[in-house]
Amino acid sequence: MEDVLAPIIGLFAIFFAGLMFLLYFLFIILVFVVTIGGTVLWIMMIIDVIQRPEDKFPDPGENTRLMWILVVVLTGIIGAGIYYFMVKKKMKDLEEQKAPVPSVKTKINKKD
Repeated sequence: MEDVLAPIIGLFAIFFAGLMFLLYFLFIILVFVVTIGGTVLWIMMIIDVIQRPEDKFPDPGENTRLMWILVVVLTGIIGAGIYYFMVKKKMKDLEEQKAPVPSVKTKINKKD
């Protein structure tokens, strides 16, 4: 009986080891992609907060830009995400609501 189970157990061990290696490799790739993406987002939000005029922040005040620079720089990727949803996306949505909607003029040919 042991002679029959030994090759099956060996194949199972090889399969399991290969599966674990594949999952580990995919996890490393996922961590790499999230790290690079988060760093790019962080740099983009730092540039946005520096270039954004004072009056383009929600509830603009005397030290609004300085506060957001500190939040984004000191908290890293988490601060960049907070800035994105609380300032950048919010202001973009407000600007889209204020923008006039282009009207579509249709021509109707009337037959007399």
